[in-house]
Amino acid sequence: MKGYVSQMTTSKIGIMMPAILEEFGKDRKVDVMFTTSHSLISEKLKDARVSGFQMDRNGNFRFAVNVGLEIAVEKEM
Repeated sequence: MKGYVSQMTTSKIGIMMPAILEEFGKDRKVDVMFTTSHSLISEKLKDARVSGFQMDRNGNFRFAVNVGLEIAVEKEM
């Protein structure tokens, strides 16, 4: 696990999300948090549905899966 933590930088994430590099610069440490908690997601998206599934009257299943992502970037020194 130690090897992965050292690679969690803005440079690595910037490959997929170039806006991170533009805003924060290269080689800054980051923490990433994923959540499916409705209370944490609904703080930022007021109209978000609760994750889960339901069956409509025609017997069709409907699924809703909400995933939140938060990226914390190390402050500049």
